Amino acid sequence: MKRKIESGVYLVVDSSYGEEKVLRVVRESMEAGLDALQLWSSWENDDQAVVIGKKLAKIANEFSVPFVVNNYLDVAIKIGADGVHIDGRDPAPELIRKKMGPRSIVGVTCSTSMEKVLWANDSKVDYVSFCAMFPSSSVDECDLVPLSMLSEARHQVSIPIFASGGINLENADQVLRSGANGIAVISAIMNANDPGLATRQLKEISARYERGLQSENLAVSSNVK
Repeated sequence: MKRKIESGVYLVVDSSYGEEKVLRVVRESMEAGLDALQLWSSWENDDQAVVIGKKLAKIANEFSVPFVVNNYLDVAIKIGADGVHIDGRDPAPELIRKKMGPRSIVGVTCSTSMEKVLWANDSKVDYVSFCAMFPSSSVDECDLVPLSMLSEARHQVSIPIFASGGINLENADQVLRSGANGIAVISAIMNANDPGLATRQLKEISARYERGLQSENLAVSSNVK
């Protein structure tokens, strides 16, 4: 069965934290119920990415957590990842699935472009991610996304929507309330004194909104009948 990225807490790991810390935090987060993992393309060279990527893939497989690589299709293939998350439009979703198989996962960062959201939806990607919702040193190259754009996207497409960039325990509810299905974080977990606890706390916030959304969908279905 294809592992999916649909909702919950999505950890983006930056290899510049060092292999030992990255592997420890990832394992603790997965033990706490992490929903998805991405290796961000911040590595110094592809050999370094392959070494840490294979170790991450092994942990992800152990916990049956979907694992994708940021932008680099060749690295994703070498380490046995489940797919690729692209920031632009290259590699194209169809190329990723041609190389990695039709069941591979494809995610797209949409920044502040609703046109890109619609393109991603037409390209049948698995999910889109908006970056950055709040100021953050790790995503200082992203434009800030207004919360209203999440709501607009929620009404435009049915694919899962994630929000990223500066999200933490204090503001996660804002993006979930605005229409995001899940939250993607780096420092909220990587810099936490207890990564497992931080993961559980973020999941509790996400789950409240997920239950609310499910209730709304059930109410709509009942009214239709």
